[in-house]
Amino acid sequence: MLRMVHALKFGGQRALAPYLGERLAKQVLKAGWEADCVTFVPASTVKLKGRGFDQAELLARSASEHLGIECRALLTRSQPGAARGSQAALGRSARSLNAAGAFTASGARRLRVLLVDDVMTSGATLTACRTELLSAGARQVTAAVVARTVRSESDLLENDDHSDQDP
Repeated sequence: MLRMVHALKFGGQRALAPYLGERLAKQVLKAGWEADCVTFVPASTVKLKGRGFDQAELLARSASEHLGIECRALLTRSQPGAARGSQAALGRSARSLNAAGAFTASGARRLRVLLVDDVMTSGATLTACRTELLSAGARQVTAAVVARTVRSESDLLENDDHSDQDP
């Protein structure tokens, strides 16, 4: 699964998004999660210009079609990605600091939101987005990712109880 996400994200293979979004939707249904709308972690301006598309948005739009619920852009970047730097090379605590305050949310009042991203590494980005959505009045935020990286055995042990929730 991670290879397909990499092909989408770094290889420009947009044709994979509908398949991956459908798989994500199936896992959401299987888990019994309910949402009023789907949203996504927005790509930085730098990444968007470089890739020409936002892979998380493509995945969210595909998943929303399969779930039969609206996809809305509820999150924006509060600072350009270049100002904050990439999360890729950072450790867990540095990722949390880098992601905090990086997003703003609007239009989430009283909604149960399904938050979609392509890959979860530390969870810092999803946590920052969830915090903003809740601050904007979301009733509930559930995160769904297509793939999850595991960096160490402690990551496996720490998150063992959630392993069945990834598609």
